[in-house]
Amino acid sequence: MNKNLILEMVENSFVFLYKDNNKHNYRLCCIANRTFLDEPDVNKVVSFASISKHDPNHPKKPCYGSWEIDLAGADRGTGMELLIELMSMPDVEYVMCDRESLSDDAQIAWQRIANGMKSNTVKLDNYMNPQTPEEEDDCMTYELKFGLDNPFDYVIKVPPITGQLQHVNINEYFADDPKKRGLADGQMRKKFNQAFAAMVKRG
Repeated sequence: MNKNLILEMVENSFVFLYKDNNKHNYRLCCIANRTFLDEPDVNKVVSFASISKHDPNHPKKPCYGSWEIDLAGADRGTGMELLIELMSMPDVEYVMCDRESLSDDAQIAWQRIANGMKSNTVKLDNYMNPQTPEEEDDCMTYELKFGLDNPFDYVIKVPPITGQLQHVNINEYFADDPKKRGLADGQMRKKFNQAFAAMVKRG
């Protein structure tokens, strides 16, 4: 096979990368060009998210033990692909949007997601004024800001789903190369920091 063709195939294929921070119970994820594994570079990341898991045994806010999308961003057309890869991870059973603040872009994105997956959603109950006897749904809600039946208080109960990309845990992938592991981690974090700075700037 033509070597240039092989190179083109590699450069136009993507992987789903992730790194867990067990101490603080969150995970950094991204979709990046496969060549990121050889030369970690923030410019090779096309979509990214920071997610954190709620404790299902929390005495006040178990929130179904959902993974909360704290911060996310994607090049046009890659956001849903990122969500599918997130949901295809074996320990992700519930997914919900940020519980404290939502940018205009995040509101639009989550409305589309919640409406598109309506049959796979469950509703959160305000932990300060619960309306249901079950405790597993108690959580911080947006009912005061957006009303009782707003889309941001619906959680996706993840259906059986299979991602299309190879999943790579960078801690394991670079286990024998701490220097490169640090570089990959730094470049992933750089993407998240850029996104956070842009979000703050937009207000």
